Parts: sequence; structure tokens; C-alpha cells
Amino acid sequence: MWIIGVNGGKYIGGNIRQLVKRRCPNARWVMDPFHVVQWMNDALDAVRCEEWNAARAAARAARPRPEGKRGRPAKGELPPEEVRALEEEAASIKGSRYAL
Repeated sequence: MWIIGVNGGKYIGGNIRQLVKRRCPNARWVMDPFHVVQWMNDALDAVRCEEWNAARAAARAARPRPEGKRGRPAKGELPPEEVRALEEEAASIKGSRYAL
């Protein structure tokens, strides 16, 4: 046997790999491009979601006052322009598929 095909082999663990290496030491592992791209997109999506959640948390932390409260910001609060910039950053990450 020269080639071992892995069709979306998430279920192929170390035991099967060890068995194949023992029984077919000269065989090459090959994977179909579709699943490789799928795994890359899943990894990219996970990173994008983490970044979006972090940006959203930063925007929420920057706005300690309830929405719509009038008046001058309390001492130590970020100015509304900076809060708005953080919220826009979070929205831009959420809306883009390949922001990273």
C-alpha cells in the first residue's frame, strides 16, 4: 500500500495512525483539499469570534453608565468619542468574515 487517504479524518486518531505506520510503513498520508480548507475556515472563525468578543467586552467596559444617561461623564470614564470608536471596532469585526 502506497497511499492512505484521509477523507475529513477528524475521527482518525493516534491509534489508527500507529496501526497504519506499523502495517504500512512506506505509505503516505494524503488529505483532500476540501477538508483542509474547511478546517482552516473553522480555525479562522474561532479566532474571529474570540476577537469580536474581546472587542465587544472592551466597548461594554468603557461604557459604565446606563444607555441614554445625560450629563457630563463621571471622573475616570472615557469620553463618548472613544467609547463610540470601541463600539465601531467591535461592529467591524463582527460584520467581516475575514477580518483577521
